[in-house]
Amino acid sequence: MNVNEKVLNGNYLISECNNHFLEIVGRENDSRGRFNFTAFLIAISVSIILAFAIIVISDERVPMGLLVIAALGGLMAILMYVAVYFLFMYDSFKVNQYSVRILKAERKVSVIMRDGSVAILDWDSVSVEYTTSDGKGNPVLFIPGVVWLSSIEEKSGKTQRIPIGSDMLDRKYILENIWNIAKDYMDRPDGVELTKARINFCVPGSSVREGARYGILHGYAIFDKPLLKVIFSPIATPMVLGRWLSMFTSKIPAWPKEVLEACQLKDDEETLNWKNYNTMSFWENEWVIICFSIGMIVDLIGVYYLILRLTH
Repeated sequence: MNVNEKVLNGNYLISECNNHFLEIVGRENDSRGRFNFTAFLIAISVSIILAFAIIVISDERVPMGLLVIAALGGLMAILMYVAVYFLFMYDSFKVNQYSVRILKAERKVSVIMRDGSVAILDWDSVSVEYTTSDGKGNPVLFIPGVVWLSSIEEKSGKTQRIPIGSDMLDRKYILENIWNIAKDYMDRPDGVELTKARINFCVPGSSVREGARYGILHGYAIFDKPLLKVIFSPIATPMVLGRWLSMFTSKIPAWPKEVLEACQLKDDEETLNWKNYNTMSFWENEWVIICFSIGMIVDLIGVYYLILRLTH
C-alpha cells in the first residue's frame, strides 16, 4: 500500500471513481476484525480464570475464604463471556462497508450508517469537522479519528452529522486528506481526472464483498518491513482471520433507488474499481503469504499446548 509523493495519503480508501460518483470506504472499515481478535483474546483469558476457579472449588481441602474468592472469580468470568459476546457481535453480522458515495451531478453525499440506513446531505451546505487527538489517540482501545460532514436541515433546523471516513491510528492528516480528495473530486473542473490519477489501486467497495486475499494484504500492510511482518505474524494472522469473519458474515449494503439511479453508468463509460483496477498483486507479495502461514502455525501450536495444559 505504498503511496507516491504526488498522491494524497488516504487514497487507499477509495473503492470506485467515475464521472458520476466517488465511493470511499467509510467509518471503521480499517478496524474490521480487531474486535473479533480482542474478543478471542479475552475469551482465552476468561476461560483460564474459569478453569482455575473450577479447580479450586472442586478441591475439598481449600479454605472457605479461598473458596468464596474462587466462586466470585468464576461468576465474574461467566459475566465476562457476555461482554465477549457483545464485543464479537459488534464487529460481525453487519453491513460489508460503511460506504460513502459522493454524487457529482446531484451534488449530494450519501453514507451507509452503522444500522444499514442511508443518510444523504447536500454537498454545498456541508461543513467538515474532525474527531481526533491528532495522532495521540489509543489504537489499542480502538478509538479512531473520524472526519464528519454536518448540515442543518431547513425544515427542522436540526443538524445532521455523518461520518465519511476514519483512521484507526488517529492521524489527522489522513482525515484531512480524505476530505481533500472528496472536495477536489466535487469542486475542481478536473476533479474526476485528478482523483483517478491519485489512485494507486482500488479497494473492495460496497458492491463487492471483501475476500480473504485483500484481508491478508490489509492486515499486514501496517508492517512495512519483512522482518516486522515475521515477528508480528502471530498477532497479525488472528486479526486477518477476524477480519475475514467480519466480512464473511456481513451483508452487502442496499443503496436506495435514487442513489443507484445517480450511479448508473452507460456501457461505454469508464470506472475504476476493485474489479478492473486491482493493482495489488497477492501472489507476487510472497512475504505476506509466508508470514501469514508462519503466524497460523505458531498460533495453532500455542492453542494446542494451551488446551493440553488446561485439560491435564
